[in-house]
Amino acid sequence: MPKRKSAFDTLSDEQRRLCLDKIIAHFLDERGEQIGVIGAEQLLDITQEIVATSAYNRAIADSLELVQAKSSDMQVELDILKKK
Repeated sequence: MPKRKSAFDTLSDEQRRLCLDKIIAHFLDERGEQIGVIGAEQLLDITQEIVATSAYNRAIADSLELVQAKSSDMQVELDILKKK
């Protein structure tokens, strides 16, 4: 049965595996604790959920800023093309 993906999970399978390996290694190296795959998955899922909304909203704001800048540039260029 395929694993159900969280709505906040935008990682590829390879990226997810790498993150899980890093979480497991971090707990072992930094805290001397062994955390299993399930624990690492839960930590990754909750972290993604917390960060996802903020990252999404920031991406929308950045996109809006870019579109507005390009629109302004286009307005200037169209004004130059007007016949007098």
